[in-house]
Amino acid sequence: MSTPTPTPTRPSTPGTPTTNTARDVFEFDERLFTAAGELDKFSNPPSNNKQELFVFQWLAAVERELKRCGHDIFRIMQPNLERQLLKLISMPTPKPRHPIRRLIARCFLSLYVRGNSSTLYETVQILQSLIEAGKGMGDKDVKLAAIHCIGVIMETIGEKIQSLVSELATSFLKVIKYEKIYPLIMRDEAMVALRKMLQGAGRGSTDITNKEILKTLKVTILDKALIMRSSSAESLSALVKHTSITFIRSDLEASITLFIKAMDESTYAIRKSVATSIATLLYSKFQGEENLSMNSAQSPPPIASKQGAGTEAFTLDVNELLTHLSNAYNKPNTSREVRAGLSETYAALFIMLGPSVVERHYSSIMKHLLIDL
Repeated sequence: MSTPTPTPTRPSTPGTPTTNTARDVFEFDERLFTAAGELDKFSNPPSNNKQELFVFQWLAAVERELKRCGHDIFRIMQPNLERQLLKLISMPTPKPRHPIRRLIARCFLSLYVRGNSSTLYETVQILQSLIEAGKGMGDKDVKLAAIHCIGVIMETIGEKIQSLVSELATSFLKVIKYEKIYPLIMRDEAMVALRKMLQGAGRGSTDITNKEILKTLKVTILDKALIMRSSSAESLSALVKHTSITFIRSDLEASITLFIKAMDESTYAIRKSVATSIATLLYSKFQGEENLSMNSAQSPPPIASKQGAGTEAFTLDVNELLTHLSNAYNKPNTSREVRAGLSETYAALFIMLGPSVVERHYSSIMKHLLIDL
């Protein structure tokens, strides 16, 4: 009787992490990593391709295993894995470029969603210190990776560490504002991270922080780099939707006028983003007829503020919402691009109002679109 031939095992080579058990996957093999670096020295020209490939493949294997391993393994390997992920971000070689930093962020997220989140606060503070480290730009890739990881974490589980929101916003705004120090890719990444943080933990943002964010957005919405205009518009929508920011009437009108300017000399995608942000801003001041009638029946008339007209809280009805847009649309010097963007704003606003409100005010809306414009 012939004995079965054993299946040959593939020897491990530098650049390919070996995976035998679930716990083995989470062990970063320094020996293979160093060997990959030695191979990189013999490449012409010298590069870090082998090491980058090794790190990428190891992170991909870790991400897969994090989604299916048991809680007992989580408890054992989480501390070491946290330290290794932070080490990969700050290592001089290979740089944590786009594919690697995305994998690191997803691994962090899986760790704190499925595992123990008691160290989440400390980890985010360490990532923030990497953004602040060094004078000026410092190591661009390290800062980019830290910003990206914070944005991904805060978008999903930021409610667990809301006390860090204002501090993180200050770090992001510092990068966003200083265009002479920080490159465009870093400023845009910071803006995206700011938007994600507001979406996930906007309730932790203070009034002072909200005002500072709005002040910055009023500048970046007119940035020469069109990608910053689009990111700024999306951040404005997140600011209005997910924080407690309030607008008095004069601030609302001034903000809308400024954001409409961002539609000029822009692409279709940017006009659409800005249109959505303006519609979101207007809709935040809308109060349905049912709520208005309920408030008037249960509450006494509001007392005028001593600070003067225009400083008290207010709401807008449908006709007032549309008038804000038509005033800009009907100006003789309004360009075709801006008018196209305002048309998108009308569409976005009608979607936000919903079918019931649009049907109830159908005659006045049609009169506005066919006669007033």
